[in-house]
Amino acid sequence: MGAGFLSWIALVPLFLLVFRLDMAPSAIAGILFGFLSRMGTGYWLADYHPLALLFVEIASSLHYALLFAAASCTVKLLRAPAWLAWSAVWLSFDALRSLGPLADSYGSPGYALYRSAGALRLASWGGVASVSLAIVAVNALIARALLHRVEAGVKRTASAAFTAPMVIVLMVGLAGMLPTPHADPSAVIRVDLIQPDIRHRQSGPPDYQKAMRDLIGLSERALDDSPDLIVWHETAVVPPVEWHLKLRSDREVYESVAELWTFLERSGTFVLFGNGTAEADGGGLRKNFNSARLFGKGGLVGRYDKIRLVPFAERVPLRERFPGFAEVLETRIGTAWTPGTTLTLFDLPVDRSAAIRFAAPICFEDSFPGLFDAFADKGADFFIVLTDDSWSHSSSCEYQHLAMSCFRAAETGLPVLRDANTGITAHIDPNGIIRGKLPPFASGILTVNLEIAPRSGRAIRVMTRRIAAWIGPIVLVVLLLGRLSLRLTRGRLRWKNGN
Repeated sequence: MGAGFLSWIALVPLFLLVFRLDMAPSAIAGILFGFLSRMGTGYWLADYHPLALLFVEIASSLHYALLFAAASCTVKLLRAPAWLAWSAVWLSFDALRSLGPLADSYGSPGYALYRSAGALRLASWGGVASVSLAIVAVNALIARALLHRVEAGVKRTASAAFTAPMVIVLMVGLAGMLPTPHADPSAVIRVDLIQPDIRHRQSGPPDYQKAMRDLIGLSERALDDSPDLIVWHETAVVPPVEWHLKLRSDREVYESVAELWTFLERSGTFVLFGNGTAEADGGGLRKNFNSARLFGKGGLVGRYDKIRLVPFAERVPLRERFPGFAEVLETRIGTAWTPGTTLTLFDLPVDRSAAIRFAAPICFEDSFPGLFDAFADKGADFFIVLTDDSWSHSSSCEYQHLAMSCFRAAETGLPVLRDANTGITAHIDPNGIIRGKLPPFASGILTVNLEIAPRSGRAIRVMTRRIAAWIGPIVLVVLLLGRLSLRLTRGRLRWKNGN
């Protein structure tokens, strides 16, 4: 993830091939591209479960087969410039695959530039979709220029064709030099992010107890500096806290949960932690939620249940229609969470008449710009993303995940703090710039003096981002209307000439 500049040319060989193909060969090329690209960027899914990688590979191959076929068809039917048609179709499919029960935004080209101040500044107005558009357009324009030079053999014309991609790249770079909005903070809070580096899967009372003691040990060190908030990662506490404190059905689990409760009560501060919570569903069964819990004032004061669950890993899509298939997957992979339904904000009363409010999206949720916008619209002052990518055993996975949080910060104009089990725990400012982070696969504490600043100009940026998110379909509609208008005009001219 450290060579984002290569994204400007990485797709050129692909476009050199597909610009010459008809629809059917393009679809075959899409299958191969989808398989190889996702294998290269998501190979670590096999460590979660081989079936998870298989499902993602099938979905990716199908996605790009349809994309490549649609783009080839668009070029021919609408007689649009190849670079424009491919850019529009690519962005359309990117937008569509972020919807529905199989939603998955991983692999969008724009995320490769998460370290570029210019790309992040562009995203603050047009979202990650605008950055993806710039990348795909530049690659397609360069490929078209190279083909034009080969086909026409005209050096002057071909050289001129390289001007457009150079201008786009230059403009993105210059955007990073523009002054960024700044407002004096209305409050500053101290947040300690705990990264325990627990690499083994918690699967029983001994694991629960060891993980708890690792987290408590690091948190005890953090308490020496009197933080306003201590944060633990996603499902840092696996057993449902209230369930076991109340029922005490398993003595060993109860003792580990009681040890946690003792620490929380004597900490004297707010603690946010990931927890698998449970509720009786009224029918003798238990509903499980992947939750973020806030402890303070002597008890649990807030809870957010993860809304966007990972397809096939946390919940089987369309489970009600295919219960047998779902049960097999849940047995083999462990997909058993119930999705949350409420956009919960946590109140943090820290030396201020009005409480500071924050949202705590969980793991996969930071790949959805719309969810972050919804939290921001509700009044969030900042975000804390709780995640656990330890199962991947891959820093590549962790950097890909970090990239998404950078764009969510730039898009909303709000700080994002990430607390991860094995990494990457980070402090990202409202412009999407990483201000501090812990290395992957290392334990430690990241202390953040977080400035809470008033927001301004957000409404206009939200509107432009929402338009930009659908720029691909918008361009396709414009091309279609242009083609229809041209055909109607020619039809009228022929009719007049015939009369």
